[in-house]
Amino acid sequence: MYVNQSGDVKVAVDKEEGHVVSILLTMPNGQVNASEQIPKNSTALQARFDVKNREDGRYTVKIIDANTVTEQHTTLKTEASVQAVKRTISVL
Repeated sequence: MYVNQSGDVKVAVDKEEGHVVSILLTMPNGQVNASEQIPKNSTALQARFDVKNREDGRYTVKIIDANTVTEQHTTLKTEASVQAVKRTISVL
């Protein structure tokens, strides 16, 4: 899992055939923000979740298969923009 510069969380999952795997992106309050499923007959998926317009906080990616739940966390934090101070200096 990684977050790229354009504001996407990307997750790549490999699995064995025969069972469904779910990938969930949960918000800081625990609510599911987005989800993807890997069908039984597939062995891999690359999911992309757009988070550039989401609120700051700790997000969790959950990968759920028949026997296990794997969690990875990422924190979104908006950097405060610095504005240049404009001043005029007069000589008297």
